[in-house]
Amino acid sequence: MLGGLAAFLAAKGTVDAQDSPAKLAIDRSGIDWNGRPMYLRAYHPPYIVSYYALMRENKLTSPASIVKWGPLVKRVEDEPDLTVLIIQSYDDACAGCYALKPDPRGHPWGVGYSCGADPAKVREVTRYSRRILGDLGLYYGSEIPMRELVLLLAENVPVLYEGIGGEGNQEMYDKGLAYLKQKYRL
Repeated sequence: MLGGLAAFLAAKGTVDAQDSPAKLAIDRSGIDWNGRPMYLRAYHPPYIVSYYALMRENKLTSPASIVKWGPLVKRVEDEPDLTVLIIQSYDDACAGCYALKPDPRGHPWGVGYSCGADPAKVREVTRYSRRILGDLGLYYGSEIPMRELVLLLAENVPVLYEGIGGEGNQEMYDKGLAYLKQKYRL
């Protein structure tokens, strides 16, 4: 299923700016996660589910998105007992973002890095994160197997709202939930 991702990354290495109107993503292919949980901010799990479907169906065309999200989707595919740790700051999805910059002063989303987001964006992310935490009955510091997180999402967040993918990602989110339920035999 994800062989196309590995082939793309092997052939491409890093993404050239000319490949996408978006800036470069940071290539983390081949990283050794050392069996640690996937660190995600509260609003990122629905994105993981949507990107899982996009990559499974070979519908993800943005090289920057493939480089950013591919390693996380690959973990979901390759690690049957993957757990997710819900964190409040800089997470594994942020680690691949093109806008990540070293910053000794840090940022509200993580020590030592800045994402370049304006304060309004930080407030939005905080608001969406609080909402989905309530929807899922989780809290910062929750560690949950991905298979259980998929069920929580399916049961408590069947419809995407602004800030967690929105209406435009609903079809891929639904497919991702179905694929993941099948994968985990839920």
